[in-house]
Amino acid sequence: MRKEAGFEVTDRIAVYYTASGRAANVLKAAAFAPDVLATSIEEGEGSGFTKEQSINGEKVTLTVKKV
Repeated sequence: MRKEAGFEVTDRIAVYYTASGRAANVLKAAAFAPDVLATSIEEGEGSGFTKEQSINGEKVTLTVKKV
C-alpha cells in the first residue's frame, strides 16, 4: 500500500482500519506498527490512501496517511 500511495520507504504513516473478528484483534494490538513505521494505528476511517484487503479471508479496509 505504501508504494501504491506513492510514499517513500522511510515515510512515517498513520494507519486507520475497519475490520472484525481476528483481523480486528490483530490490528488493534498494533504489534506491526514499528515494522511499517506507523506512528499510530486507529480503528475507524481516516483520510488518505484507502484500500480494501482480505486478511486470512476476512474483509479489512485500511487507510494509510503520511504524517
